[in-house]
Formats: sequence, structure tokens, C-alpha cells
Amino acid sequence: MPHFWGLYVHVPFCARRCPYCDFAIHIGNKNSFADEYVRALKSELQSVLSAADHRVLNSVFFGGGTPTFLPAT
Repeated sequence: MPHFWGLYVHVPFCARRCPYCDFAIHIGNKNSFADEYVRALKSELQSVLSAADHRVLNSVFFGGGTPTFLPAT
């Protein structure tokens, strides 16, 4: 029987810190390490998914900062 699990993807880029925010974020030039971050994120996702065995991913949440700061590609 499959085990269901969810995935949270943290995006640490913001234009400014909101007063209520407790997330680890980077404010300012989003390109300063965005490419490196996305490469590391892809590598981590591949590692996690390859070890998923019989688990079924049933939800994905993008949060933390402002996910739209990253390009769609």
C-alpha cells in the first residue's frame, strides 16, 4: 500500500520583509544566487524522489518568500 506525503519547496527570495514573516529569506537582488539555489534544489529533489520508494506525492507547496521571483523555466 502506498504512503502519501507532501513536499514543501522553500523559495527564499523577496523584495522586502513583511512584518509578519519568520521565514529565512534573501532580500534584494534575486539573481545573486538564484541560479545556484535552483540547481541545488533540483539536485535535492532528485535525491528525495529517488529514495521515495512506494510513497505517493500528493501535494506540493511553494512558500517562504515570493516564488514568482524565480523564472518559470
